[in-house]
Amino acid sequence: MLTNQDKLNIYGLFAENFKKNSTIPLNQVEIYLKNHGLDPKEFGYKNMLALLRDLDAFLTIKKVDAKDHPTIIFHDFVDNKQIKHDKVSSKSFDAKEKKKIFNLLISYLPPNQEFPMALVSKYLLDHKIDYKNYGFKQMKNLLSSLSEYLSLREVTQNGTKQLMIKIKPKKANVQHGNVAKNEKHILKQESDIAFFIPQKIIASLKEMCSLGLDDENLKKLIVKDYQTALKQKTIKSKDDNIIFSLSFKTRSGKKLIGAIKHADNNCAYKYFLNYVGDEEIKARDALKEFIQFPDYEKSIKELASLAKKEKWCYRHSKDEFIILKIYLQYTFATIWKQKLFIFNNDTGFGAFNTGLVTDDYQVIYGIVQRNNLKDSTVPYLFEGFATAGSQGLGKTLVESFNPLPHKAKYLTDIKDAFFDPNSLVYTDFEHIINDNLDRFPIDFLKTIFVPFKSEYQLLSKVIKENNEFKRQFLYKKISESLKKNDLLYNLLHSALYTTIERSKRMVEHDYRLALPSFFPTRNVMSMMLPLIFDTKKGVQAVLLVEHNNIGNYQGQTLLTLKQCYVNARLISPLDHSFLNPDEIED
Repeated sequence: MLTNQDKLNIYGLFAENFKKNSTIPLNQVEIYLKNHGLDPKEFGYKNMLALLRDLDAFLTIKKVDAKDHPTIIFHDFVDNKQIKHDKVSSKSFDAKEKKKIFNLLISYLPPNQEFPMALVSKYLLDHKIDYKNYGFKQMKNLLSSLSEYLSLREVTQNGTKQLMIKIKPKKANVQHGNVAKNEKHILKQESDIAFFIPQKIIASLKEMCSLGLDDENLKKLIVKDYQTALKQKTIKSKDDNIIFSLSFKTRSGKKLIGAIKHADNNCAYKYFLNYVGDEEIKARDALKEFIQFPDYEKSIKELASLAKKEKWCYRHSKDEFIILKIYLQYTFATIWKQKLFIFNNDTGFGAFNTGLVTDDYQVIYGIVQRNNLKDSTVPYLFEGFATAGSQGLGKTLVESFNPLPHKAKYLTDIKDAFFDPNSLVYTDFEHIINDNLDRFPIDFLKTIFVPFKSEYQLLSKVIKENNEFKRQFLYKKISESLKKNDLLYNLLHSALYTTIERSKRMVEHDYRLALPSFFPTRNVMSMMLPLIFDTKKGVQAVLLVEHNNIGNYQGQTLLTLKQCYVNARLISPLDHSFLNPDEIED
């Protein structure tokens, strides 16, 4: 249970963010306290509401309705002596002292990596940072109060719980699109910066653009664009990424940007190209950019419970809702881009259509309200999921909006939904074989590679290698070898051609085997043709094809079943299709 000192510390947190005698939604209080490292279970409480009830010295809890949506009223602490003590403690631990501790830690521990609290505590104590001198009962309380500089996460290792500390990177002070002073200094020192460009980025660019360049020349163009941006001082900084404009565009004419990031200490390179895409917010980041969740995991679980029963993870997934999470992220990104998110300024509520339904096919909506938390830059606060007219939020929904929000639009033409067997398919075999070798079934490659000793040895190393960077390096060596080994390349080409021809016959026989797919990162519709390399093993990959303006299909790339599952699920449920999460390895 909370001690008096704990209550004083929490009172101090309230005083820093909330006005006295103000009414605050419980969701906002939960987010604020969790962001400052306060876990009710560590103090012996079942949940945050139970802990807040024990803070009646300065909080009053009121229920809004029968659905138990409480609000919190924050007022003066009843014990004037304790208030005085709290002010003294807060004064001795001001912003200057916090920054001093942060600078001390970041000089020793690299940012964005987790370290046991025991290590962090020892380092601070060795440098005469004693939590007692600041009025804290434990080192953990001191670290929790540094939420703008640190994040705390509890993990279980070998059956024992321990706290992990992650130091946030120093914030860059970017103004008017120019590089911040500290970032500019770094880039001057690294004017000849050599950054690693992953092969996956190059493969993605080839699918996104029509440049006609080989890998090496495409990499040279990216480096040249970075150096040009450096000279012209147009580089920007966001989070821990160095962002610059690229000189080429997508097939649809969209401008592209590149983002360079510091690599982890144990990497073979110092920097790497982290992202290439259009200048809009990344599809996977849109949800967190606009909506703050009091408890994201809890909300996802509630959505899964409310929605029509469906498998939301792959085989051996560590996260039982990984598919649902990605689905919701991409759905919201599309909704935001299509301006289907709606907000009522009078009521202060917003809503979006999740595209999911209940067992009796009632549409499920996400409801938000305006976020009034002082220390948050996220505009909306998540309230919950509901169906129209249901108790609580469902009634709020129908009282705030008419009409209700529409779901994301993907299919705008009949050609987007069905594969036309009369259209010709032209496949970029060279790109697929040279750049997407890691997407072929490994057993299929082994069969083809058996007569070729050096390539077979490289493939054997790939199978044994667990490090993704080293695996990609080995695949690149195989690709380089393929360019010199015409016989092996032709065997792969012939086998892939035969597999694609069989797929076309399959789809002509049963049109349902070709699945429509939407790619949020490229904002395009495609069709997926199932590929069977071994009749005993069924579908193991798909050929992604796009219909062009003159009626042909372009075979763009090969995708694994996991890579394409969520993109197909965005369009509709995948029951009775060749895509079964239980058979897709995570």
